[in-house]
Amino acid sequence: MASYSSHTGLSPADAVVIGAPDEMVGVAMEYAWLERALGRRGPDWDLAMQALLHEDGRTYDRLDVELTDGTRRSYYFDITGFFGRLGA
Repeated sequence: MASYSSHTGLSPADAVVIGAPDEMVGVAMEYAWLERALGRRGPDWDLAMQALLHEDGRTYDRLDVELTDGTRRSYYFDITGFFGRLGA
């Protein structure tokens, strides 16, 4: 079952933990979480950069977004549970 933790995602220590069966679902969940937090992609924010990080035995996606006012923020998602699992 797909799920999110209640973390803010503003640092690896407070990364949003994504519970997903595979990478396809997990990546879609990252973007859905951002849209719930920031509004619609395009009118409200855009992806500036994405990076894969390995830290303390965990795997994270860092998504750097740019808001319409030019502010940039980084959001961290713990993808350890589904990283490397391809969808059917």
